[in-house]
Amino acid sequence: MNLAEIIDLERVDSSFAMPFNHRVIGERIMVANTLGDFVFLEPTDFKKFIEGDVSKDEPLYAELTKNNLIRAEVDISAQAARYARKKGFL
Repeated sequence: MNLAEIIDLERVDSSFAMPFNHRVIGERIMVANTLGDFVFLEPTDFKKFIEGDVSKDEPLYAELTKNNLIRAEVDISAQAARYARKKGFL
């Protein structure tokens, strides 16, 4: 799978998604945030995700929200506390 065929850089909406990493695994794309929450997306859903074209009534929106991947839906203080617990040994 060639992501360059999926992604149109002119349409990427950086204000929609939290920072994430991605990797192609088979025919799907794994998207993960910095705390390790992840979701596997079909190429069409990945395109919608990076373009910020997922409406609130779609099941995809709920799945992305549950995995802390939509900027407007993330509880920052809860995620900061989670990060502190996870990295507290440092």
